[in-house]
Amino acid sequence: MLDLGGRPERGIKSGSIGWKNLAKRASQLREEFGLTDVFVPPESANSQVFNFWRGLLEHSGVLVFQTTKISLDTFRGLSVHHDELPVVMVNGGDSPAGRTFTLFHEVAHLVNRTSGLCALRESVDEEAIANNFAANFLMPETAVRANLRFQDNPPVAAEHLARHFKVSNLAAAVRLRRLDLIDDEDLDEVRAASEETWERAREALKQKDGFVPPWRLRYRDLGPTYIGTVARALEDRRVDMMDATYLLNARLPMVEQMLSEYYRTGGAE
Repeated sequence: MLDLGGRPERGIKSGSIGWKNLAKRASQLREEFGLTDVFVPPESANSQVFNFWRGLLEHSGVLVFQTTKISLDTFRGLSVHHDELPVVMVNGGDSPAGRTFTLFHEVAHLVNRTSGLCALRESVDEEAIANNFAANFLMPETAVRANLRFQDNPPVAAEHLARHFKVSNLAAAVRLRRLDLIDDEDLDEVRAASEETWERAREALKQKDGFVPPWRLRYRDLGPTYIGTVARALEDRRVDMMDATYLLNARLPMVEQMLSEYYRTGGAE
């Protein structure tokens, strides 16, 4: 990628993240992106929200990929630290809101140079720090308190915040618990309901007759930043179509479909 696209012009400049400074580091990253504490992506669908954050990270020198057909029990995200072009990979089998949270969980690992495979469980201190950094970035405390509603009904309060910040109900509930706005029993109630809802959604997807062409999944997983770099290298004749089949891990007809989609959409997802 560095050979074909060159060194990114921007990079994440944050210092190391720990328990005492994670809220400050999250706020600094928002400032680095030019975002206020009250900003939320304007997109309505959670898949579009994920694409917004993915694009912002890639514009800041982090390469983001997704996976297909890997169980969430195996991993939700992974990161590979690199001084010039760090990599984040998220599990495409997760919900779009879940993938958004994973993006910034992995950013914390990249900043701390603790690359690895993550299930986002808080049994390890580094995982807990990364989770809380992601929550602080996506749901700044001042904005949470300003938008807090239905505090006498914690599940409804979490749902309201989730809609506002365009995150999962569980992420919103965990944020409320960290701020001592709900208790452990309330959090467990939201967690149980979220797991049940996600199980139903996954079963519904299994029963769905819709077929997604393999090339479209590959396009989603590689993303327009990477595919666009290959496309420009083809235009400049720095690589040929045989090279492209290797770089995109696809046979020639699929490569042509992905390139056609890239040009059709202007590099948007």
